[in-house]
Amino acid sequence: MQAERATIVRHYQLGTTVPGTPVTLEIFAPQARETGDFSCRLRMEGHRESAFETEVWGIDSLQATMLALKLAGTELYAVGEAPEPHIFLYVPNDDLDIPITPSVRDRAAKRDRKEAGKDEA
Repeated sequence: MQAERATIVRHYQLGTTVPGTPVTLEIFAPQARETGDFSCRLRMEGHRESAFETEVWGIDSLQATMLALKLAGTELYAVGEAPEPHIFLYVPNDDLDIPITPSVRDRAAKRDRKEAGKDEA
């Protein structure tokens, strides 16, 4: 059997509010598995002390990719809960433009309102 060739379908180079600490997110092409399911690999570096790499499984290639993106968004927004580093796509306080679950989206919105001084205690 020939070894699988991993293809990166999306490479994000994210900024942080801490100079010199870029965050890299790579989403790989979904792969069909012998079970009939699909898996999608993702790798992140720079957002924590060590790199994060995992495979996310779905019933088809689209579901595997969407779940991988949601996991990545959840992981990145969770790091953003800490005072530093704040992770962004283009400019500070920018949205990551990565799908996230509603509960994480609500927490991120609350955090952003609080940082802007618009949230009651």
